[in-house]
Amino acid sequence: MKHSQDSYTAYENIKLYLSQYLPCSFSEKQARNDKNQRSSNNKSKIIMFEFDAVLHEIKDKGGAYVVFPWNIREVFGKGRVRVHVEFDSVPYDGNIVNMGVKDSEGNVCYIIGVLKSIRRQLGKKDGDTIHVVVKAL
Repeated sequence: MKHSQDSYTAYENIKLYLSQYLPCSFSEKQARNDKNQRSSNNKSKIIMFEFDAVLHEIKDKGGAYVVFPWNIREVFGKGRVRVHVEFDSVPYDGNIVNMGVKDSEGNVCYIIGVLKSIRRQLGKKDGDTIHVVVKAL
């Protein structure tokens, strides 16, 4: 995709802005602005987040999650955000939430749950890496 100077500048500004809100450690952190997806009414830009994350299973409860590597209170101004997610291209609608998970430095981490049916479909288990694409609804 060829970027115009304006779209490149917007992309870099968003990336720079979001980089200050990365409380959790990841091997790959990236935010991108998808210029081709716009609301037909107000022409506002839709920000998508894309990153690779480690799957964490909760053994006692059967659940699993990935950590969203941005502080949603800083980015969205609230502690729970409704999102459309793709885990390795498998779609899911859910929320980014704070469930008391903290990183090694004690910073709050926001998480996205990964359904058991999605984990089975992908053949993923605790410790595996998943490519995640997130769009706020």
